[in-house]
This record gives sequence, C-alpha cells and structure tokens, in this order.
Amino acid sequence: MSTTELPQVLAHRGGARHAPENTLAAFREGRRRGASWVEFDVALSADGICVVMHDDTLDRTTDLLGNVWDQSYAGLREADAGSWFSEEHAGELVPSLGLALTECDSLGLGVNIEIKTTERATATVSAVLAVLEGDAAWDTNRVLISSFDVRVLLALQASETKFTTGLLIDLADDSEPPGGPNRSAAWAARAQRLGARVLGISNRGLSLDELRRTADQLDQVLVFTVNELERAQALLAAGATGVFSDDLDALGSLLPKHVGGFGGMG
Repeated sequence: MSTTELPQVLAHRGGARHAPENTLAAFREGRRRGASWVEFDVALSADGICVVMHDDTLDRTTDLLGNVWDQSYAGLREADAGSWFSEEHAGELVPSLGLALTECDSLGLGVNIEIKTTERATATVSAVLAVLEGDAAWDTNRVLISSFDVRVLLALQASETKFTTGLLIDLADDSEPPGGPNRSAAWAARAQRLGARVLGISNRGLSLDELRRTADQLDQVLVFTVNELERAQALLAAGATGVFSDDLDALGSLLPKHVGGFGGMG
C-alpha cells in the first residue's frame, strides 16, 4: 500500500477557529482559507449512521443534550450545530459521513477521518469503510483514517483496507516514560504493529529532539494541534510531515495559495 501524501497543514475539525467545527460550513471555510485537507471526527448514531461529531455528547456544539449514540440520525438532523458559534451559522447541520465526503469532494479536499473511542468503535470502522468503499471518488491518495483507539487500528488492519491508517498518541495519556530514545522507538513499534503508516502526536510536551527521533523511524509524523506559526515552522523543520491547526490564518504562509473555483478531485 502506498503512503498517502499529506500537506504541511491540515484543517483541524475543518478549521475550528473560523466556523463551527465538524460542519460543512467549516469544510468550506477551511478550503476558502487555503487548506487542501481537513480532519474531522466520526461516531455512530443510535441507528448506526456514521455522523461527524467530536464530543461524546451533543451538549457543547448543538442545541440538543445527551449522548450522540442515543440519538437516531433523524433526531440528529434536527440539531442546530451552528448557533453556539455564531448567529451567522444558525441551523448548520450535523452532517453524516456521506454528506461530509460529498462536500469535501466538491471542494477538492483530502480527508483525515478520526474514529472516536467509544464502546461502538469497531462497529464504526465497518460503517466508515462501507461509506468510503461505496463512493468511487475516494481513492487511497485522498484519505487517512486515524484513531487513538487500538481496537480501531486492529479492526482496520484485519479489514485489509486499502486506505492509509494512522495511530494517534496524546502525550498526556501515553504509557511510555518521557525522555530518551526509547519512547520514540516504542511509538514507532506500536504504529508498525498496528499497520499504521502515519503517527499523530500531541503538540503539548513534545520536544523537537523527540520529534526528530520519531520522524527518523516512520514514514509520516503529524502533530496536533498547532496554532502558532513559529512553532509549526520548528516542528516541520524537525521532521514533522504536517500539523493540524484550528487557525488557518495564523499558519497562512504554510498553506498553498488557492486559485480559482473548487471543483471535485474524483
């Protein structure tokens, strides 16, 4: 399997500083500000539809309350996912994965789909793959599927999916002791054991030396979430393939200049 070519900057949750996160509006705004790839999160509704949502609950980013997995897709379609961000975005939908992919294709965006850690994580893998494999527009060069959850990576590995996969590691929760070369080697070994060609590491607490050691051992290393240009430049110089950012304006000099209309890539 060839490794997906990733950009220097990926719009985190579509570019969460500029529009309500994980919405079609965010993807459009991310593209308008120069992003060529967006990252977004997915989970399952009560009736097994894959929807784009970061939190376990609906409380923070919609006008509904309760767990995502307790709501049917029809119920989620009634949610307002934009008013919490601004009046301009009132009525924004909670998109299904299918709607998100259609929008991203029309905008010419690559997608990093993060599968959330829930009790239904492995079922979510099947749902994500069914949607992707049912849409001919999405080839291996435009998709990265990632997760913190080892169960997700094992399920992806067992599926023999053609899509590139990524292991995510939050340094605040990592079991490896900090400092020294052993942690980087352990991360690389863990990713390779799970069939992940990409490693995503949290920005906070990551030293440039540790990043260099890690980048020497893996095809591609991403860092999340980075909203300062100087830090992004230092990470890229130390071997990061790219960074996730909420603030595309702050990292604008690292983004390709967008010219002309959107147009699909598939």
